[in-house]
Order: sequence, then structure tokens, then C-alpha cells
Amino acid sequence: MKKEKVQKQSAAIMKDLKKERLFLDVLCREYTSVFCLDFSEKTLEILKLDPNANAYDLFVNEPQEKKKYPSVIRRYSDMYVADECREDFLKVMDIDNLKAKICASDHFTYRYKSKPNKVQQCYFEIDLRCIDERIPDMAILAIKNIDDIVRISNREAILNSLCNDYEVVYFCDLETDYLQVIKDSNPKITAGEVYKFSEVVEVFRNAKNLAQSAAEYVQKLDKDYLLEYLKNHEEISLQFCINKSDGNQTFMETRVIRVNTDSGFKVILGSRHIDDIVKEREERNRRLNEAVRNARLADEAKTEFLQRMSHDIRTPLNGICGMIDIAEHYSDNPEKQRECLGKIKESANLLLEMVNEVLDMSKLESGKIILEQVPFNLYSTAEEVFEVIEKLAEERSIKVNCGGKGVTHWDVIGSPVHVKRIMMNIMSNAVKYNKDHGSIDLICKEMPAETADTVLIQFICHDTGIGMSEEFRNHIFEPFSLEQIGEKIGYSRTGLGMSITKKLVDSMDGTIEV
Repeated sequence: MKKEKVQKQSAAIMKDLKKERLFLDVLCREYTSVFCLDFSEKTLEILKLDPNANAYDLFVNEPQEKKKYPSVIRRYSDMYVADECREDFLKVMDIDNLKAKICASDHFTYRYKSKPNKVQQCYFEIDLRCIDERIPDMAILAIKNIDDIVRISNREAILNSLCNDYEVVYFCDLETDYLQVIKDSNPKITAGEVYKFSEVVEVFRNAKNLAQSAAEYVQKLDKDYLLEYLKNHEEISLQFCINKSDGNQTFMETRVIRVNTDSGFKVILGSRHIDDIVKEREERNRRLNEAVRNARLADEAKTEFLQRMSHDIRTPLNGICGMIDIAEHYSDNPEKQRECLGKIKESANLLLEMVNEVLDMSKLESGKIILEQVPFNLYSTAEEVFEVIEKLAEERSIKVNCGGKGVTHWDVIGSPVHVKRIMMNIMSNAVKYNKDHGSIDLICKEMPAETADTVLIQFICHDTGIGMSEEFRNHIFEPFSLEQIGEKIGYSRTGLGMSITKKLVDSMDGTIEV
């Protein structure tokens, strides 16, 4: 009985609404479609339907008949809603979602974008309102076009955006040669003043401080050019230069943005200084050019390195092959055999050193070398290096001295293998590039540390070597860098030793200087 009573009440109310169709037409004049949505039956009934409305095609054959809401909204979405909005549209317009919205509030609106319809409308708003609290299962669903509102909103948004960033903002009608000042940094020009667009451009065209390079810019500001260009483009951006009274130049940018209207389009013009942008762009180009130059130099260095390595590897390999042939020839001479094996070992060690440097550099660049954190004695590590260096130095009568000044913390935690490698690279270079009967001094000094649990050790290596040029000193830590020297060096020269040393020092948060 209760259900029948509600149905009778609903029927009576709907009868009253139909009697007041004229009232609805006046009230809903801005809406192209008005429906009664029945949540319980999930149906739509027409209250008003404009022939230009998108929904008209869905009801044209049976205008008086109620339609099932889910199927209507699905067909409407497929036929009219823009592809990028369809998923959201179906989610919002789901009947259960609408029922929840109308229960939470007696009014709900939703905007969406449509495919251009027969009158080229694109934006619509759906307005859902509760009819009467006595019949919560019914609501009025109305649809209206909001293209004008969107255009005004877009215009306001563009104006607000430009006014924030641009010193000059004009609203222009190119067809009627109309220009209205929205904003101008010139205190003599106030907002709201109206001019002819062509006259403003002509004044600018004749400006004495306009740089010669701006001729093309002024030409593109011609209203006929803009009218033609903006038919197929959203905007045009122009940059030009002005000569300042102090002899310097300042850079400007003008953007002309199209704003569509029912009769065509208007434009919003904004101008601003872009000195910072130009400076940043020039700096970016400078860094890019420098990066390209460095990459080219690095490529040339690698090419030179490969050529040099090919030669350096061939030398010990030829030596090894030659010694093997000699050893085979003197197979019955033990003394000659030992001499050949010794020279083969020297050549093999030379090859191993060269290969290890290449592999170490590759690991460092790829981040595959992991530093240890283990206890070790710094003095013992230095002595191990000292013993090897002393033997190399003896061959050329080079004297090696090693000493510590004020070092009290020899027992430390760190990466002994890599500390040893750093010391070995530096001191072996001191031997390689030294003079016969020269000397090498390695001094260890303990420096004030930043924290109580850290020790700072300074290693200083002096030698009486052949020296290096000022120019090469600036590149000594770069990979594959080698200085051209006149005398023959009897050691491998990959140009990676000091680069490896620098990367290891950096990874330990240390510093290295020459």
C-alpha cells in the first residue's frame, strides 16, 4: 500500500510538472535538454529537448517514451563525449553515483568536453537537482552548453597568467584594428585605454632603439600576417633585441595568443624582458659546446690511447716471443734459459700492469670498485710500498727516503688495498720520470682532524724528476693524458695512473694536488 501511495504522489507531481511545461521552458531557457531521472526505475523522461541538443538524436523517434537510463547514457557517451573524457564521464554519470550525490546534497553539477556537434559546440554542463524531498528517487537532469563560459574563462586565465609574467599586455581585435591596454609598464599609458593596433605597431616599427635584427619581428606583427598565421596556430612567439642608451642590449619576447570566439578569434598580446632567459640559454649552449668539445677531446685521447696501447703491447709481446725463440734455440744452456725467462717475466709484468690499469679505470668509472672498512696499520702498508719502490729505484741509482712527522695514529680503519694503490701509483711515477742518481722523499704528516674518531694523514712525495709543463699540470688527472717527453721511458705509459689515483682519493673524501 505504501508503495502505491508513493507512486500516486509521484504521478500527481509529474502531472503538475507537465502542466507547467511553459514555466519549465522559461525557467530552463539556458538548458538545451531537461529530463526527469527516476532512480528506482532507472529511466529518463523528456521535459524539454532542443532540436540542436546532442540528446535529440536519441529520443527523436520516440519522444514521449521513457528510456532506460544506463543504455541512454552509454549511447550518449559513445556518440558525443570526447574520447579523453569518456571514462570519467561514465564513472561520474553512473546512476548509483548520481543517487549518492543527490542524497548528499540536493544539487550537483558536472562539466565535460564533447565532440563538436552539429552547431560546433564542445563544452557542456550537467545540472542535477532534487525535485521534492517527498520523492527522493526522482531528480531533474538538465544539460546546457558552456562554450562561451569556457572561452571567457580561458581568456581570463590567459590574461591573469600574462599579467603575472609580462610587463605589457594588450587585448586586440585584428579584424577591426582594435587594441585595448590591459597592462603597460610605461607610466604614460594607463590600463583601459584604446588604440588602433596598426598604429601601435607602426610606432614600434619606427623606434630608434630597435636593433637592426628585429626587422623580421616587426614584419610578423603586421595584423594581416597575424590574421593569416593564427588561423592555423594557437599562438606565435617573437623575440627581438633593443639597443639601450648605455650601449648594451636588452632582449624582449612578445607572445600573441589566439582566443576563439563565435565570430572568429581575438588575440591577447604580451611582451616581457627575457635577458635572464637569454643569458641562461647562452650559458646552457656554452656548457653544451664545452661538453661536446670535452667529448671530442676525450674521444681523440681514447683513439690516441688505443694507438699507443697497440704499440706498447706489441713491444713486450714481441719481446716475449723473441725470448721464447731464443730459449728454444739454447735448450741445452741453463744460464741462457734463466736469462730468457727473466726477460719474459719482466715483459709479462709490464703487460699485466698495463691491462690492470685499463681494468681498474673501467671499474672506477662504472662504480664497481667498493672500498673496504677493515683495520690495518698505515706504517706497515707504507713500508710494503717502500720496499717495492726501493727495488725499482736501485736499478737507476735513485735514493728513496721515507719518514713520518708527528704521526701517532698508525692503526686505522679503511681500505688498505686502495691506500697502497694510491701510494704505489704516485711513487712509481716518481721513479719512472726521475733522473738517474736522483732522489725521492715520502713524508707522512698527521694533521688536525675534524672529528675525534677520524685521523687525517697528509702524504707528500718530492722527487728530482724531469718535471712537467704548466699546461700538462692542469690535465694530469684526466684519463689518457700523457705529456710528450723527449727521452725514452722504460715503463708502460697508459695515461691512466694518475686518473685512477685521483678517483680513489676522491672516493675516500680526500684531496690531491700537484
